[in-house]
Amino acid sequence: VGAGLVGVELAAELAHFMTDLKIVLINRGQDILPSMPEAAREYAQGWLESRGVELRLGQDVPVGKEVESLGIQGPSVVFACAGVRMRNDFMAGLNCCNLQGAVLVNRSMQVLCNEPLPDHVQERGSDVESATEESHKQSKSESEETNV
Repeated sequence: VGAGLVGVELAAELAHFMTDLKIVLINRGQDILPSMPEAAREYAQGWLESRGVELRLGQDVPVGKEVESLGIQGPSVVFACAGVRMRNDFMAGLNCCNLQGAVLVNRSMQVLCNEPLPDHVQERGSDVESATEESHKQSKSESEETNV
């Protein structure tokens, strides 16, 4: 249950390595991988369907009654891969999250904000940078002593 990143990966792994299983991927939303670009969603959906994964999209399933409510017959296992929520409330005032709540970053994993970062955040970043440089210098000098 759940067709986000975790649910789709689990279904794909099962479909690839356990080809004799009947796999049903259920999602409350109308699409799989809602946080991904449309091309990625279409590719993943085609890949899953080509391997016999049954997609049931737009279905709300009561927790604990998945098998009964979907009419699945015989032995079955339900993997709950839904309900994940971003835990970034501490960034609420920075205006740096997308509509799904994911923090926007560039290729260097630097947070992209529409407003300047508060001083205490910038100070913490420079502290980490200084500590990293000091640690690197110390490791380098210890390495040189070992090689002498």
